[in-house]
Amino acid sequence: MTDWIRALVDDRDIDAHEGAPLGLRPEIEQSWRRCRAIGAAADGSRLRFVDDTRTDSKLVRAARPVVDRLAEQLADVPVTILLADQDATIVDRRTGVRSLLGRLDRAQVAPGFMFSEQYAGTNGIGTALEERKAFRVRGNAAVVAMAATP
Repeated sequence: MTDWIRALVDDRDIDAHEGAPLGLRPEIEQSWRRCRAIGAAADGSRLRFVDDTRTDSKLVRAARPVVDRLAEQLADVPVTILLADQDATIVDRRTGVRSLLGRLDRAQVAPGFMFSEQYAGTNGIGTALEERKAFRVRGNAAVVAMAATP
């Protein structure tokens, strides 16, 4: 079970028959079940690194003005802006405060790491792509809040 799921549900709130956390939004529960069915690591320990990630791709160049403007507006705010490609590989990362960079690096939230459900389990990036719609994962505010759109 991922940390953000632990923030949402207590361990005693697990369905004894399915092993699924109870009380989750339907789309999060569907993702959790998909990930469980394919054997995705709930802790993100199987993240894949793509060595030849194109950090100057057409996507990055097209998004740069928007990401630059958003990063400027969020300067000095403890947030992270991530841009991922169609495979859920992070291709750009910006932070409002530099102190977040070390934590992000330790969590492998950096360009080149693939956050598809297959490798990262339920998460904002991978699940938004899987669901093909905007997706928000929200746990304890101190743990995680993530919004993503394909």
